Amino acid sequence: MHFRTLGSLEVIGDEQPLPIGGFNRKAILGYLLLKSGEVVSVRQLVTALWSESPPPTARKMVQNGISGLRRLLGAGEQQTVQLLTRDPGYVLQVPPESIDFTRFEHLARTGRSRLAHGDAADASLILREALALWRGPAMADLAEFGIEWPELNALENARHAAYEDCVQAELSLGRHHELVGELEAASAEEPVRERLCGQLMLALYRCGRQSDALMAYQRTRSALVKGFGLDPGQELKELERRILRRDATLDDPDGAASLPAAAGTLPRPPEHSGDFTNTSALLAEPPTQPGLQPAAAPAAQTYAAGERPGERTHASVVRVSLIPGTADGLDLDSADSEEIDSLVKTVTLALDEEVQRFGGTVRMALNTSWLLVFGIPRSHEDDPERAVSAACAIRRRLRSLLDAQPAPACFATVSPRVVVATDEVVATYRSYGDEWPTAITGKALYACERLLSIADSDRVRICDNTRQSVEDRFSCSLAGQVADGWEVDGAAPRRAPRSRLPFTGRRTDMQTLRTVLDQVLRRQRPQVLTVVGEAGLGKTRLVEEFLRGVEESEAPIIQLVGRTPPYGHDVALSALGGILRGYAGIDESTSRAYAERQLRDAVERLVGRNEKCSWLLHRLLPCLNPEGAHVEPEDRREFGLAWRQLVEEIAADRPLIFVLDDLHWADETLLGVMAELSEHTGPVPVLLIATARPEVLQTRSCWRGGRHDAGTITLDRLSDASIRTLISAHATAGGTDRVPVARRSDETDPAAGLIARIGGNPLFAEEFLNRRGAAGDRATLPRRIRGVVTARLDMLSRYERAMLRDAAVLGDRLWTGAVAAVSGQDRGDVGNTLKRLEAKGFLQRVRYGSVEGDEEYVFTQAVVQEVAYGQLTRRARAEKHWRATDWLAALPADRAGLLPHHFEQAVALGQKTELSEHTARCLSLRAQHALAQAGQRALAEGAYEAAALCLHSAIGLCPPLHPERQRLLSLYRQSLAPHRARQRHRGPRPLPGTGISEEEACPANA
Repeated sequence: MHFRTLGSLEVIGDEQPLPIGGFNRKAILGYLLLKSGEVVSVRQLVTALWSESPPPTARKMVQNGISGLRRLLGAGEQQTVQLLTRDPGYVLQVPPESIDFTRFEHLARTGRSRLAHGDAADASLILREALALWRGPAMADLAEFGIEWPELNALENARHAAYEDCVQAELSLGRHHELVGELEAASAEEPVRERLCGQLMLALYRCGRQSDALMAYQRTRSALVKGFGLDPGQELKELERRILRRDATLDDPDGAASLPAAAGTLPRPPEHSGDFTNTSALLAEPPTQPGLQPAAAPAAQTYAAGERPGERTHASVVRVSLIPGTADGLDLDSADSEEIDSLVKTVTLALDEEVQRFGGTVRMALNTSWLLVFGIPRSHEDDPERAVSAACAIRRRLRSLLDAQPAPACFATVSPRVVVATDEVVATYRSYGDEWPTAITGKALYACERLLSIADSDRVRICDNTRQSVEDRFSCSLAGQVADGWEVDGAAPRRAPRSRLPFTGRRTDMQTLRTVLDQVLRRQRPQVLTVVGEAGLGKTRLVEEFLRGVEESEAPIIQLVGRTPPYGHDVALSALGGILRGYAGIDESTSRAYAERQLRDAVERLVGRNEKCSWLLHRLLPCLNPEGAHVEPEDRREFGLAWRQLVEEIAADRPLIFVLDDLHWADETLLGVMAELSEHTGPVPVLLIATARPEVLQTRSCWRGGRHDAGTITLDRLSDASIRTLISAHATAGGTDRVPVARRSDETDPAAGLIARIGGNPLFAEEFLNRRGAAGDRATLPRRIRGVVTARLDMLSRYERAMLRDAAVLGDRLWTGAVAAVSGQDRGDVGNTLKRLEAKGFLQRVRYGSVEGDEEYVFTQAVVQEVAYGQLTRRARAEKHWRATDWLAALPADRAGLLPHHFEQAVALGQKTELSEHTARCLSLRAQHALAQAGQRALAEGAYEAAALCLHSAIGLCPPLHPERQRLLSLYRQSLAPHRARQRHRGPRPLPGTGISEEEACPANA
């Protein structure tokens, strides 16, 4: 069974059309086909058929139509087409190949892809095949009855875009003679499509009809001026100029590449272009007319095609140099190139080893100077700490290396200089598929260069940003002025812990831990429990509070707690070494010999002085001194076995709670030990608790939490009520900025903004309250929160990250069609990616969306949207805000209030991206014109609030003496009419962002 929708709606069965029935049945079928595979509510069907004035029996008529369609399609289980009932409506399940518009979309994407890869011949054949599926306007018989669904408009736009792509392919093949006739007819039907006009002009010129080509330009220009008050875009103007001067390159078949881009796309700027030429193309695009579909994405443009994407991010940069700041002591005349080469290779190898240990990369080596980067291409939440730790280790390593292996004579008195700076950088990639950037620039590198020019070789020097991020780990002293940086003195002494916020909102999780412990004690058998949650949700705090309760109960239970370090020589030995030291009572200041003796005594008390004791000590002693030690892969099995036997012996004496924090940092050796404990521990009372982030289940597939007696506690974000409790407790405890909490539901909640940014995360609450207090709802994001969120985003694929950034442009609420428009990607691909982002906890689907027929999402945390948006360059933000306006302008008039923000952002950001004064003024005028049109449309349809917002913004963009200002003010007064009585008694006050007062907008005699 096949469905023909690209023309009159037909159902083909056994190669014969089947009788569908009357209008209602045909309209229901058409709408269900457009929503194939999706649940369509009865309310949606009623609205689709009768808009806002359905008859009283509308629901009954829909049910009758569904019954008739089921008889037509067949309701058997073996049918390939099924019309099923699914609350709150129905779902039509149809194989995609059975609908001609899905086949068209597939062919159009394939043809466009072939064209992007330079295969114009294949692209032409495929696109012609796609266009041949059309027999007239989409569902033309329904359109005759006044049906104007956005999806039908989307199909028509896709048809035009596919035709223009086909023409581009055929022009590049030199087929201009064959194309002229049909291009003239197509341009007459669509006189304001600039890309089509450019293609006609080029074909006419190549056929020797220069005057006709110029006439085609004038027709399109007149249509644009008459309909929208706009001139053609820069690309079309340039094509006219090239035709006038008979540019020889226009005869080249590849000249088609210079034509205007498809409608809705924003072409990338030329490499190293200083002017925002892309934005000028927007001036040629008329504001979206009513009736255009909100779901129509720009012409498909893959992230990987022809772009050099850049992203803003924070990174820590280390500079290492063997060249002194001055030429003193440097005798270049005695230098030998081979000696210097040998030194550089030896140092580079040592730097590689140290940097990899701390999770960084050697970005660049320039003779005796090296650039090391932490945070690119993948960020960690503790990159500044890693960078300083690596810098200190590198300085020690190089000093000992130079002492052991004498440097060339010219470097005899030179000591390594090492500096660290943390700040924002811009990473530029060759394409979205590249893992490593081709260039890194920005403030962090600038700060590094300055520090290097004034640093000496005695100690590592760091910038103030870095110092603030590592002050809990390292002691630093000021080196002159703050701008001169800080010198690292060494590891910071243990500080008294900061006052913690109260423990709240985890009653059920705490009860689960206690229940599991009771089962372990009752059954005398091991139990494994994995506590999973995002960074900052309180996994460690939950376990600490649980252990404190066990200790206060005075139960004879041993507690062994270890933490997995995120980096270091050997993660397993470091984590397990802490557990061993805790069990044997070994202090950090204890000498190595005494520590080994204490461990020997502890093991002998467990198993006696025998061969087993010797074997255990041989395997366990490396954990006390992880520096330089390593467990070879062939020894991991016995290492895990030794730990299992130690745990069994301890638990045989007294019940044991064995805790390993941050399992997601574990290496293969530590995971092997945990697997041995969880799967093979004998019948002894052991509660094994591991805390981990969700990614451990994907990136550490060998961890299964045990095959028997295993469980998982997944921590959710705290409720708003729990966060409010934390805010109140902070205020009561004398926080620097007290945050009042509304007592009654009818009061404005002053803490709402702060609660939204905290997003149910206790760590975020602590950071906001301890650093900013009540300003948390509007202050700069604390470094620690930004680091946590950035590291989480970097766990996504590059495509998912790019899509999340595009979604962030739309704000806290977004729609699939809008993201497709902003990103320029295929709508189906966008929908699938948004679903993956929902599954990973970044987005949440809104059950009943506010845009009919489009899936709506919200960001689960406001700070995720904030960080993702901040990673876009200003140029990219400006372009994407412009694209958003095209989609939003096609929504119903009452949604026009969404437009002002995006137009204002596009104009403001455009002015910061090296625009010429003329281009910036044109952008502002285009935004003003589009907002005025949107405001007028909303006013005409009675959407007064949306009209007021659009007109208010248009006035703000309008120059003070511009003749359009008075007309806008008049329209603005009309939009305020329903509320003037309520506003007048407040007295005159300035309208934000416009520079006008209410008296000017609404004078008393108006």
